[in-house]
Order: sequence, then C-alpha cells, then structure tokens
Amino acid sequence: MTRHGVTEDAPEEAFPGQNSIRAYVRNGPMQWYDPDFDSTPFWEGVEMNGDMFNYVWGTLLAEIDITQGLDALDRPVFLALGRYDFVVAPPSSWDPVKPHFKDLTVRIFDKSGHHPQYEQSALFDSEVLTWMRETGSP
Repeated sequence: MTRHGVTEDAPEEAFPGQNSIRAYVRNGPMQWYDPDFDSTPFWEGVEMNGDMFNYVWGTLLAEIDITQGLDALDRPVFLALGRYDFVVAPPSSWDPVKPHFKDLTVRIFDKSGHHPQYEQSALFDSEVLTWMRETGSP
C-alpha cells in the first residue's frame, strides 16, 4: 500500500522529509472530523524539510511560553479550535492562558478537527470576517 507515493514499509531513511508527511497522513483520524478523511492529495508534490519540522514541533513548540510578551500585545486575537482535534490539547487547556490576552476571541468549531478553515470553510470564513468587522482588524 502506498500513500504519498511512498510504500508504508519503505525504510524511513530512504525518503528524507517524507517521514513527517507519512506520519501526518497516518494520524489522520486524530486531525480530521471525518476519521476516514485521506489527506494524501494535499501532499502531492510537496517536499518537506523533516529536520525543520521536527525542530518546530518537537522542540520549539514544546518549549515556548506564549504568555511572554502578551502584556504588550495590543491587537485582537482570533483563536479557531476544532472540537475533534486530538493533535493538540483540548480547548479547555486555553482557560489558564486566556486572562493573559487583552482581547482574545475563542471560537470552537463543532464539526472540525485540526483544520476548521478547511472542514467548515464557509462558517470559518464567516466567523473570521465578522470578528474582523467587530474588532476593526485589517
């Protein structure tokens, strides 16, 4: 069986940069509202820098404290979360962080995983445009 042109049993070192893509596709049920959704076509022709991806997701995001500097952030923030996103912590994990923002709008999309901008695109667009009008965001 192949996904993204790489056989599932191919040695990982034979396809540098493809490991992250294979893992992403393989973990689809954790990311998409429809657990059978196949994201393989999104990756056709994509070359990924595996070292960069691993650094960002494995080191940078694990160590970053997003509350640093929020006291100086004077811009409104729109946070879109999918109710069925099992790649990141649940929406409630934002509760202790919310007070650090001066102007934070949290919108949970009930029929989305990690990608509400795709899975509920019309509703997502509507929510963002409404938020932009209400906050005067460019």
